[in-house]
Amino acid sequence: MESNNERRKFPRLSVAVDIQYKALPEAIAYGTGATANISAVGICLILYEELKPGSVLELNIYLPDDQPIIKGKGRIVWIKPFNVARDQKERFDAGVEFIDINESDRKRINNYVFSFK
Repeated sequence: MESNNERRKFPRLSVAVDIQYKALPEAIAYGTGATANISAVGICLILYEELKPGSVLELNIYLPDDQPIIKGKGRIVWIKPFNVARDQKERFDAGVEFIDINESDRKRINNYVFSFK
């Protein structure tokens, strides 16, 4: 059986990138956070609330070096809870697939990922 890393067509970078998100259509949840990893096709977000798989998020992604904000939309594919031992607050890893992102922004993310490889 293949691991997730072996099946991925696009490399992911395990790095914290600042992000703002808003769950659509009625902004049922919104906030700021960071990514656990990022690739040209999606991100793993660290959330403070549990959203459902299939939820669509409006995203603002802030790559380092004062580059322009990347704006797009993503869909939550999976979500799983975890606890941070020091404060016992439940958080959630959420796998988000980009569903609406400018192709030049996708290339910027890909170039950012490959700058660390």
